[in-house]
Amino acid sequence: MTDWWDNLVENWMPSDHNRPNEARHQYYGSKYEVAGRLRPKRIVEIGVRAGYGAFAMLSAVPDAQYMGIDMDAGTHGGIEGGLAHAEMILSRFQKAWIWVMDSHDIERLPKDIDLIHIDGDHSFDGCYSDLSLALNSGVHWALLDDVDSLAEVRQAYKAWIESHPEVRVIEEIHDGLRGSALIELIP
Repeated sequence: MTDWWDNLVENWMPSDHNRPNEARHQYYGSKYEVAGRLRPKRIVEIGVRAGYGAFAMLSAVPDAQYMGIDMDAGTHGGIEGGLAHAEMILSRFQKAWIWVMDSHDIERLPKDIDLIHIDGDHSFDGCYSDLSLALNSGVHWALLDDVDSLAEVRQAYKAWIESHPEVRVIEEIHDGLRGSALIELIP
């Protein structure tokens, strides 16, 4: 196991029914690997949950600025008390903060976002909307979660890609758990 993974396991939310295991190591490891490869300076994440994905990405690029957006409603895979836990485990990263809000209330993200991790509203409309928000905000790359595990996310992803020929799917990441798609929004 890598140091970042050992550290995350030590800081796992005790009440989280999703326990750390080899599949989750591979799942979060793919986020660590993508962030390490892209070296983003500014990351936005829609759907923070308990902060594990953010922890993995920021462990790869600890000097990156990170803004998490989450409704803290316990829906779409969220967990009660998750954001408080996320704030605790992300406090070691000096440039990380979380906004409690609905991404659908945002018209535009801050400028110069390199990478957005989309793992919030898993409905067709919610996923489609979050991808459109990223594109319309000038985000360079999107890492869309749950493309293997949730039919509505996969359908929204395919429909959105089909209606936006200017973007490019860099890769689909079959991490053995939920699956992701890495999309280049601005070539």
